[in-house]
Amino acid sequence: MPHNDCSTPAPFAAQARQGKRPNGPPDRKGPERRGRPRFPFQVIQRVARKSGAGVPDDSEFFEVRCFDLSRTGFSFLLSNPPPFDAVVAALEGSSQVTYVAGEIVHCRKVTVYPSGQVSPLIEGDSPKPSRHAQGTPMVLVGVRFVERLPARSDA
Repeated sequence: MPHNDCSTPAPFAAQARQGKRPNGPPDRKGPERRGRPRFPFQVIQRVARKSGAGVPDDSEFFEVRCFDLSRTGFSFLLSNPPPFDAVVAALEGSSQVTYVAGEIVHCRKVTVYPSGQVSPLIEGDSPKPSRHAQGTPMVLVGVRFVERLPARSDA
């Protein structure tokens, strides 16, 4: 069973119905609960299930739409919760690929609108129609970086 909360959305739904922010420390105020700022990172990157030491084979990576990035982690969108709890991200920059291992620390049901807006989706709700377009239910997957991995020698 995964160690993240991807398979157990019920606590999130209960907290959301009560107007509480899930997993946030009680003494933090405002929308940002993290010690490090997050930055928009709405690009396509590749991730793979982490299943051992080192970087997985290229064929094991799949593309994801990223959402945000901080010094300690990043998040991305999937149509369903991932069936694993650790990933390797191949973060592609202008001239190189940086491989980073991370652990999945949360999954949140969200609605993604064509405009790029992402809003929480409470268990049992349907995506709320916006003025111009219907949203798509997805899962926002949060990853905490664990270690930087050396580049593959065959790359």
